[in-house]
Amino acid sequence: MTVARLGFSGANTKVLEAVLDKKAYGWSPEEMHFQHPHLALSQIHTALAYNYENRKKLDEQIERDYLDARQLAAGVSDPAFRQKLLALKNPKRTSACICRAAEPHYSDPTKRAAAVRTATK
Repeated sequence: MTVARLGFSGANTKVLEAVLDKKAYGWSPEEMHFQHPHLALSQIHTALAYNYENRKKLDEQIERDYLDARQLAAGVSDPAFRQKLLALKNPKRTSACICRAAEPHYSDPTKRAAAVRTATK
């Protein structure tokens, strides 16, 4: 069984996830149990013991998963599409930003007022 498939009996959580909680957040076993109440404290201690015994193998798996995630993200990333989605989500914000970008900037309020008057005539 590969490291990626190692899971807890009776739970939909992988051993690797518990190890990542420890690495990312520095959680104690008690905090991990608080965050994942479906896991027994003994299961968490077993996962951490497995981590200490097989650290190199788990670190390699974490690195592979990280690289796979970056490749997937790069393959599906579309900045133009993301901007369109943001524009749909916040139409006021986007249109205001576009209008402000098209308007000249006037440091003197009287010049701005004069420009607005001539534009509305």
